[in-house]
Amino acid sequence: MGYAFFHPSVWLTALLLLPMLADGWIQALTPYTSTNFRRLITGILFGYGLFTLFLMSVIATFLYGYHYGLTLFH
Repeated sequence: MGYAFFHPSVWLTALLLLPMLADGWIQALTPYTSTNFRRLITGILFGYGLFTLFLMSVIATFLYGYHYGLTLFH
């Protein structure tokens, strides 16, 4: 489901970023090497989470500006 049908919370969206970050840190600090499938899954989750956070910030900025603009003319 996309953002148009389901609006996840900011916290849930931020949690989607953690698997890729954890995988990268584990690889940097230990001799562990990730698999291509794990990189694919964590990359998809990170990409969806980052894009959703970006959409949330754009929408919040637009709404703030819109409501601020309404106060200028009343």
